[in-house]
Amino acid sequence: MKYYVPLLLVLLSTLPLTAQEDYEAFKRRARAEYNGFVNKARQEYSEFRRKANEEYARFMEQAWEEMRVIKGEEPPKPPKPVRQPVAVPDKLPPAQPVPLPTPEVVPMPQPLPPPEIDPNDVKDEIEPPTPDAPTTGMTFYGSQCRLHTDMAKKIALNAVNEQAASQAWQQLSDGRYDPLLRDCLTLRNDMMLCDWGYIELTHQAAVAAMGKECNEAVLLQAWLLSQSGLDIRIGKTNGHLVLLASFDVNVYSYAYVVKNERRFYVIEKSKWETISVFQNAFPKTQPASLLIAQMPRLAMNEGERHTFEAKSFANMRATVATNSNLMRFFDNYPHTMTYNYLVEASLSDGVKQQLYSALRQQLEGRSKKKQVQMLLDFVQTALEYKTDNEQFGYERSFYGDECFFHPYSDCEDRAILFSILVRELVGLDVVLLLYPGHMATAVDFGAELPGSYYTIDGRHFMVCDPTAIGNGIGEPMRSFETAETRIVRINNWR
Repeated sequence: MKYYVPLLLVLLSTLPLTAQEDYEAFKRRARAEYNGFVNKARQEYSEFRRKANEEYARFMEQAWEEMRVIKGEEPPKPPKPVRQPVAVPDKLPPAQPVPLPTPEVVPMPQPLPPPEIDPNDVKDEIEPPTPDAPTTGMTFYGSQCRLHTDMAKKIALNAVNEQAASQAWQQLSDGRYDPLLRDCLTLRNDMMLCDWGYIELTHQAAVAAMGKECNEAVLLQAWLLSQSGLDIRIGKTNGHLVLLASFDVNVYSYAYVVKNERRFYVIEKSKWETISVFQNAFPKTQPASLLIAQMPRLAMNEGERHTFEAKSFANMRATVATNSNLMRFFDNYPHTMTYNYLVEASLSDGVKQQLYSALRQQLEGRSKKKQVQMLLDFVQTALEYKTDNEQFGYERSFYGDECFFHPYSDCEDRAILFSILVRELVGLDVVLLLYPGHMATAVDFGAELPGSYYTIDGRHFMVCDPTAIGNGIGEPMRSFETAETRIVRINNWR
C-alpha cells in the first residue's frame, strides 16, 4: 500500500535505540512493527469490504426504483466555416495593443476529491494467485492479457430480480473473483488507464470470465467497478441487467437517468424507456473522471506515416505515424464539450517523439513570439481543413494525436493542438476562445504586444487563430472580431 514505505521511514526515525541493542536489532524491531501495522491495515480493510458487500447485497433485495430513461443528447452542430478562411491580403498587421471586451469565463469542472480508498490498497489486500491458478485470455486494444478466473466457479443468475441479484452479489464477494479484481487493477496500472479505460477493461474482463455477453457479466463488471472505487448503479429492464455510471462532466449520446440532480448514464446503448434501478451507492465510491491525465499505454500498431509541413516556414516539417490502437480507443471515448480536458490530455509519447524533435530543431534560439508565429503557421497550413459534419456526419472534437491520423481537422481540433504545442514547446499559458460556430486561442506572452487581446485575471492574452491562414498574433478572424466570446481556461497556469 502506498502509505507503508513512508510509515516505515517514520518508524525508523522515531523508534528509540536502546543502549542494549545494536542498529541491526533496532531495524528488525522496526520491521516487525511495520509488518504488524501492514497486516492490521489489511485485516481492517478486508473487514470493511466484507461488511460493505454484505450490506450492499442486503439492500439489493429491496424493491428497485423504476426511472424514466432520458434520451442521450447529441452534440450541437454550430455553423462552422465550410472552407478554411484565409487572411485578407491587403490587411495591415496591428500597430498597437487593442483591448477587447471582457469575455465570459466558462467555469472549470470541479475536481474530484481524492478517493477515500485507494484502488491500489484493494489490490494489495488481495493475496496473489498461485502459479497453477486457472486463467483465461482476452485482447484489450491490441494488448494480450491473462486473467485469473475459474470457469468452474462462475456465478449463475436463476432470474432477473432483486433477490437473484442479491444472492449473486454475495457469491461475487465470497473471494472467488478477488484474483480477477487484482488482475484488473494491475492491468489498469500497467496500461496507465483512465477511468473510462478501466470501465472498458472491466467490461471485457467480465465477458471473458463469463464466456459471453450476459447478465452475469453485467453484474460482475458492476462488482469490479464498485470494489475499485467508482460510483455505479445497477438496473434491470425486460429481463436484462444494465450498468449505469456517473461522470464528473456531462457526456453526449448516452441515455441516462437522473437521481438527486446527478446523471447516471446507461453504458449499453439501448432504446429502453424505463429502467428499474438499485439506488444505493457502494461505500466510498465516486464518479468516474473523463480527464485523461496520462495517455494509455496500449500495444503499438503503427499506422501510415504522413508528413506535415508549414507553408511560410518550410523547415517546420515532421513525419508522424500514430498508434491505431489508440485511435480506436479515442473513437470509443465519450464525447463532451469539456475542451480543457482535451488540451490537458496532451499528446502520446510516440507522437511527441516524432513531432517535438522535428519542431524543436526549428524553434531553438528564436524568441517566444517567433516560436508562436511558427507554430501558428504550422497548425494553420500543415493540416487539411474540413468540418466534422463533412468528414463524419456528426460533431466530435479531436484529442491531439487524432489531428495526425484523420485526413482533415476543423477549428476546435486545431485550437486544441495549437494550445498543446504552445504550452509544451514554448512554455506559455493559453486559453481557448469560444465564438458562435468557431474556436480559436489566446496566448499570454507576459508582455504587451501589438494586436487584439483579452484581459483575464489581470493578464493580457493575445488572440491567435490556428485556423485562419495568414492571421498572425493579435489578429482575430475578421468575421469574429466583434463576436461574443467565451473563455475556456486550461489548468496548471504558470
